[in-house]
Amino acid sequence: MCNTLDERLATKGGDSRLSKAMSLKNRIKVLVDDLGVTPYKFAQEVGIAYNTAYRLYNKPEKLPDIGVVQKICDTYQVQVDKVVYWQPDSDAA
Repeated sequence: MCNTLDERLATKGGDSRLSKAMSLKNRIKVLVDDLGVTPYKFAQEVGIAYNTAYRLYNKPEKLPDIGVVQKICDTYQVQVDKVVYWQPDSDAA
């Protein structure tokens, strides 16, 4: 009997790590635009590499690691759902 989500997903032939990653997206572009700052200024204020900031800004499928999420939340006093969100897979019908 499968007890964990990973085991249940594995028995259906899917890679659970891939399935989970594909459903999460970042909201960095929305956050940065709402703050009225550039990705460059965002990187400076948060204390992350410029390349990281630009990659997150331009590619919502790229997920920040937990340390970056923590820095963003601390810097701008926002909840995690302002940084990342879950979106159902379009083919999960």
